[in-house]
Parts: sequence; C-alpha cells; structure tokens
Amino acid sequence: MMQMLEAGGIQPLTDGERAADGDNPKGYYEYEPAKRLMTDRTWLPAADGKAVKIIAQLLPYLPPKPHQFRVIFMERDLGEVAASQARMLENLDKPGARLPEDKLKQAYAQQIAGLKRLLGQHGSVATLWLDHAEVLAEPAKMARRVALFLGDVGGPARNQLLDEQAMAAVVDPSLHRQRRTQLAQAG
Repeated sequence: MMQMLEAGGIQPLTDGERAADGDNPKGYYEYEPAKRLMTDRTWLPAADGKAVKIIAQLLPYLPPKPHQFRVIFMERDLGEVAASQARMLENLDKPGARLPEDKLKQAYAQQIAGLKRLLGQHGSVATLWLDHAEVLAEPAKMARRVALFLGDVGGPARNQLLDEQAMAAVVDPSLHRQRRTQLAQAG
C-alpha cells in the first residue's frame, strides 16, 4: 500500500533506517518515530499530508480530535501473516519464530477484532479496510477505492488527486510469497 500511495502522488514519511532485504525487497517504508506513537506524538505535524506506516498495535494511540486521520488497513489472511512473520523472525534469528502458528494467528485475530471496535468509535479516525488478496487481484479497482477514500490529498491547499493508474501499476503479485496454497503445500 505504501508503494501504491507513493506512486499515486502521496509522499511517504520514511527515514530509510531499515533497508530493503529478502523479506521485503521493495523496502519497509518505516519511520522510527512512528514506532514510538504510544509515548511520543511530537512527530505527527511532520506527517501532515503524507503517508506513514503504523503497525496495527499502535493505531489506538492516535490522538483524538481536533486531529483527523485516514487509515488504510490492509487485512490479510492470518495464515499468510503468521507464516510471513515466522519467516522474517527466523531470518532475523529472533525467538518469536518459535511460537506456534496457531498462537500467532489467534493473537493477531484478537488484536484486529479489538482494533476494529476501537477505530469504529475513534472520533478522529476514518478507516478504509482493504483485503490484501483483493488488492493483488484487482489493483485498479482497489486504487480507485483508495482514491475515493482519500479524496484531495492534503485538502484544498494542495488539491492533488491521486494517479490511480500509477498506483495500480506498482502492484507486484510476484512479491506475494506467503499464499494460502503455498501454506497448504508446506503443511
């Protein structure tokens, strides 16, 4: 999604600290201060009008009104998420890779259910829920949904419409390595 937003004309707020690697060859689009959203919000003005990657667990810490946020949440098959996380942790030689897949899936499902309830009640957050597989299968349709959700990027001062064709063009299904069919074959 970050690649789509950038191709569409929204500048990503990143710091380049985490370089592209085998797990994510197009890069991570991370911004270190965003990882401290729970305790530090001083960086939020720098994010105005830009795309910022924030992990699901930190979204509840977005401040309330008068701030306004638009969140595009990519929902993905939990088996794929668990497999992807386990592979990345294994590649980094982190102990989380030893957690059983069913435990990872269960924890993530609980987090997402709670997040949906919370964001539905959060007065300063509008959320677009997109299915990861659908974005891969129909990138033009999903680029249109994103463009309609975001409207004019940055409001009337910037009045920039997203380039939907460029957004759709950057979607690369070959990067989708943790498909359900692959998981079934591996199991």
